[in-house]
Amino acid sequence: MPRPDGIYSPAAPERPRYGLALLLFVLTFGTATTLGPVMVVLSQAGATTDLVPFLLPQVVVAEWSDPRLLGQGLAFALSALTILLAHEMGHYVACRRYGLASTLPYFLPVPLNFGTFGAFIRIKAPFRTRRELFDVGIAGPIAGFAALIPFLLYGVAHSRFAPLPAAGDLYELGHPLALQLAARWFHGPTPAGSQLDLHPVAAGAWLGLFATALNLLPLAQLDGGHLVYALFGRLQKRLAPLFLLLLGGLGFLWQGWWLWCGLVLVLGLRHPPVYEETEPLDGRRRALAWLALLLLVLSFSPVPIAVLRLGGARSEVGDQGHGAVVHQRHPHGGAEAAGLDPEAAKAEPRHQRLEQRLRLLRRRGAVERRPAPAGERPGEGELRDQEELAPHRGKVEVHLARLVLEDPQAGQLLFGRPHLGQAVPPLDPDQRQEPPADPADLLGPDPDRRFRNSL
Repeated sequence: MPRPDGIYSPAAPERPRYGLALLLFVLTFGTATTLGPVMVVLSQAGATTDLVPFLLPQVVVAEWSDPRLLGQGLAFALSALTILLAHEMGHYVACRRYGLASTLPYFLPVPLNFGTFGAFIRIKAPFRTRRELFDVGIAGPIAGFAALIPFLLYGVAHSRFAPLPAAGDLYELGHPLALQLAARWFHGPTPAGSQLDLHPVAAGAWLGLFATALNLLPLAQLDGGHLVYALFGRLQKRLAPLFLLLLGGLGFLWQGWWLWCGLVLVLGLRHPPVYEETEPLDGRRRALAWLALLLLVLSFSPVPIAVLRLGGARSEVGDQGHGAVVHQRHPHGGAEAAGLDPEAAKAEPRHQRLEQRLRLLRRRGAVERRPAPAGERPGEGELRDQEELAPHRGKVEVHLARLVLEDPQAGQLLFGRPHLGQAVPPLDPDQRQEPPADPADLLGPDPDRRFRNSL
């Protein structure tokens, strides 16, 4: 019941609803396991998928029938839900410590995107002091971030750089400062024209960072709103509109912030008062307030997620029989992959195609840069070096094999070692074996020898 001063009396304790909490967790685990890897693949430059991030029957069947995708889904769901649960358990334990009535942590399953909108607890009793409010508000972000660190480090360590394709769309996940620092520690600076393709565990940590940043926004009854009221008391009602305007301004960078502004207005900008307004925070809690600000800086990204549109149509190379799942992108990317198309190849001089492949391989670090010896065209020796590196370059092997099958003369240019600009007579059909029907059959422990035998 409300009192005349606007402060609400404590609600009567109710029995915990363990069944509801467990049901929501199981549903969220299922949706996150199913949709998480789809979002991860859609955000990667090195792979594509025919699936969409919606809980459709074909998506469920493809995810749960493919062991590789299911493994990625479990890795994502376990990391993401562990972080979210740790965050809410921090609040729950703090409420129990102060005797505040609250619900159990409830997860929110959704049939799109990453499969969850996070988790929450509902505190059903008013706060008595600003210190009590601060302790409950800070407990969640600290617990969640502590659980997040090992997942972030492991996931980023197992993530890999991949060159951006020349065509197609990518779900570009914003990189908050914590993710950038971890990536630089494990991998160094990002190469030009590349991005870090996140491991599913790193994607789970990314979702945890996003949830931490949202909760630490200094608005309404979010964790950040609790902390601002605990620090400044009723001055919070004057600060809240300023924070809302700042968040609305960020909506011009990412429209999702406008949706969040609307949610804050529904919850109410002003924080409910506490019983004892005069008790100030001690030095230890003020230091923790600076820690909360640091966590917000480490977790926040002005554009959390965006669709990166690249010119032309997306280019995919993969087993079409496996099309319901994931394809590896052509390592040359997008429009540059047109050089492998036999019809497009006819319109381009042969030596130009080979030199283009050399530039692409150089960009990926597959060949060394070195000056050409006397009497040798630039790059000819590097192409020979690429032959020796072929056993270690699986994707490059496949495309060189396709080149051989589609254009035997170009294959002779690669493996017969004439000058790249020299005219090459047609090969005698009686002097070469019929190549295998499947380009992948050319690969093996000694692909260079098998390439030669196929010519």
